[in-house]
Amino acid sequence: MAQCNYTISSADGARLTGAGFGSTVPTLTSGESLSVVVQWSPQSPPATLKGYMIISPAANVPNQTVPSPFVQSNGQPLCYKSWTVSRQNNAYTFGGLTYAGGKAGKYEMTFVAEHPTQGTQWSEDPEFDTSQ
Repeated sequence: MAQCNYTISSADGARLTGAGFGSTVPTLTSGESLSVVVQWSPQSPPATLKGYMIISPAANVPNQTVPSPFVQSNGQPLCYKSWTVSRQNNAYTFGGLTYAGGKAGKYEMTFVAEHPTQGTQWSEDPEFDTSQ
């Protein structure tokens, strides 16, 4: 599993802080899943948090024709997914997108967390690879 770890440091919105995937770009293999865990550090965390994940080819990758390594049930690429999740121990876990294999490439995941009632947003855009 490739897990991205971030923290919301300011209730006013900004970039997400933290290590993301860590010091190296992860490589998903067939059957592995991708998730994002967001810790809330300001006071008064909301009971739920919205999350938006946009998958696209990484910048400066020539000849990559597949927009996402994830596939919808109809066989089309899954490039966008949203969730509203409940807080558990001041953290919110989004994702669980599973890579079925066969779409080798370099990808970027733009992740946006949004306060459910205030509309305040935090974001980050780490990269990951896939292999067959």
